[in-house]
Amino acid sequence: MFLFQAILEGDLLSVESIIAHNPSESVAAGILIAAVVEQNPQITKVVLEKCSHVNKLDNEGRTVLHEAIVRSAVDCAHILLCDERINIDIPDNQGWTSLFWAVNRGLTSIVERLLQLKCQVNIRDLSGNTALHEAAECGYLLIVQMLINAGCEINARNFSGETPVLLA
Repeated sequence: MFLFQAILEGDLLSVESIIAHNPSESVAAGILIAAVVEQNPQITKVVLEKCSHVNKLDNEGRTVLHEAIVRSAVDCAHILLCDERINIDIPDNQGWTSLFWAVNRGLTSIVERLLQLKCQVNIRDLSGNTALHEAAECGYLLIVQMLINAGCEINARNFSGETPVLLA
């Protein structure tokens, strides 16, 4: 209970003390997820430095980066994206990578950063959709343009035979 209260209150000293007295990886990973859920970039940064399993998957196959993006915790996501250990192309259980989630949430700055980091733009989800399908369906024209400029296949067909243009 004390740990989550410290995270909620942004009590960095208490969080550091808890990590120091409980150096297990599971404690650090749990604190990292909690910091992202509470959208606390300060604690995210400190805990990230002490966490070795930064690409650990939860029950939905999501990483801490997925979670930051799903929750639109943009500051936390940018901190995570500065860590070279973060694998940006891990798909979750539905086949969505960080790029899919950033597109779905309309997080242009995260999409831009993922593209700068050379994420795989033509990965397909379990329905055969690419991130471009998602951007077109959501109506995010700027993101559509960004993905096309990054080399997304504009005529890619999903398993229903739909191209991104048909979904727009």
